[in-house]
Amino acid sequence: MLTVSVYYYVMEYYELNVEKMFKIYLTWAYWTAIIAIIQYISFKLNFTPGYDYSFLLNKGNVSVSDNGIRVSSIFLEPSQLGIMLGPAAFVSLLNILRKKNYHYKIYQSVVILIALYLSRSSTGYLGLFFVVLILGLNFGYIFYVIIFFIVGYFAALGLYNTVDEFKVRVDNSTALWLHDDLALENVNSSSFVLYNNAHIAWTNLKEHPLFGTGLGSHPVAYEKYSYTKTIVKVKGIEFNKQDANSMFFRLMSETGLFGLVFVFILIFRCFVGYNGDADDNHWIISGAVWITILLYLVRQGTDFRNGFPFFVWLYYYTKLSS
Repeated sequence: MLTVSVYYYVMEYYELNVEKMFKIYLTWAYWTAIIAIIQYISFKLNFTPGYDYSFLLNKGNVSVSDNGIRVSSIFLEPSQLGIMLGPAAFVSLLNILRKKNYHYKIYQSVVILIALYLSRSSTGYLGLFFVVLILGLNFGYIFYVIIFFIVGYFAALGLYNTVDEFKVRVDNSTALWLHDDLALENVNSSSFVLYNNAHIAWTNLKEHPLFGTGLGSHPVAYEKYSYTKTIVKVKGIEFNKQDANSMFFRLMSETGLFGLVFVFILIFRCFVGYNGDADDNHWIISGAVWITILLYLVRQGTDFRNGFPFFVWLYYYTKLSS
């Protein structure tokens, strides 16, 4: 309540000027992307202070794989960077495809997209997929959406055949989600965590369908239903016990059908689509913020991390302002 109230007063402070507040976010996102690119270049030059910011943060934020660094900028992990650049990526791709200059010049839009790519975050790439989908639906670019799907498929196929880390993650996820195969090789910190929390949330929903078990109760459900307590006896994989690794799963577990219905009414009733008026920018803000809300539902369970209540208020007041 305190966090939500603080961001409500931010709205009041700016007199509900949603465009001004959104452009403040876009400026911040641009400099965040600049830091991400500096991080990548510093890693290539082996300049440790330029990419390892553990001396500034309370936790190291360097994510290195066999194929190089996955940039995270000022955040603790690449997926958070991918989520928080989602709205900026929406504006950037819109500027490039429609030859607009909404807040960003073309080179700034390119910087945003490069930083998102360098994060090498599947969550960030999912956000890019949402961007293309929303732009396609707004402007009727169904043909281009289909082309994007085809190109994306072959790009993913290329990654699968050339990048071992990507191949292993796909194979593990496929085995878990499609075949319920809990063999040891499929249990890793990325694919298993989401799968495990999905099982916990669904089981808890079946037991308490209407209102769940209350805010903050997912850790209790975790102790009762987690595969790590029964089938998978592997130490060090009990991640995201507090937040379910997904807002959707956490809502399912803690608020039941009541919470899920409330959130989806908010998402769809407050969405502002393109109405043909080139001077009305409400649809840009709405579509961009929609990306963040969707990504939180998919892969972020902490409801106040990185200012999430600000985006929810912004989404709501954009609808009222329109």
